[in-house]
Amino acid sequence: MSRTFAERYCPLDRDLPSLGALDAVTGWWRGLISRTPAPRKDDIDFKDLRGWHAKLTLAEVLPDCSDMIARIVGEDVAFLYRGQLKRGVRFGDMIDVSPDSQAEHIRKIVLGNTMALNRGLLLLSTGQTVKATAIDFPLAAAPGKPVHIITFYDFRMPGASRQVVLDTQ
Repeated sequence: MSRTFAERYCPLDRDLPSLGALDAVTGWWRGLISRTPAPRKDDIDFKDLRGWHAKLTLAEVLPDCSDMIARIVGEDVAFLYRGQLKRGVRFGDMIDVSPDSQAEHIRKIVLGNTMALNRGLLLLSTGQTVKATAIDFPLAAAPGKPVHIITFYDFRMPGASRQVVLDTQ
C-alpha cells in the first residue's frame, strides 16, 4: 500500500479496537467465525449483510497471491473508485501500490490467517486521494475453488456530493 495508507494485521481470534461504524462488521465477523472457524465464500449469507452491500467488495485471490480480482463490487465502492473498479478488474491496477507491496499485503491476510485494518489516505491510480478505513477478511478456499477476501469500507470523499458511512441498521 502507499505510504499514506497504514496497514495493521490482527490474528482472526483477537479483538480489534473500536472502529466506529465498522464495529458492526467486526461483530458480524466474530459471529461468523464462532459458527465456522475458517469461513469460505459459500458460508456467507449475503442476506446477513443487508445495508452493507454497497460498501463491500468480494475479491478472488490469484493462486500466487500477487493480486486479487474483483468479483462483487458495491455501488458506493465503485463510486469511490470513480467507476473504474468493476467486476473482473485487478485491485493492484486501481490503487497506487507496487506489485510487491500488493502481494505482501495479500499474503499476510491469506497465509497469515489475519484480518487487515487499513486506514489513511488511499491513493488511486487516477491521482485522486480518498480518506478511508477498510477491513479485509480472508475467506478460505473451498475444494477446487480460490481463496477470497471480503473487504468492508468506511470512507469520506472530499469534495464529493455524498459521504458514505456504513449503515448498521
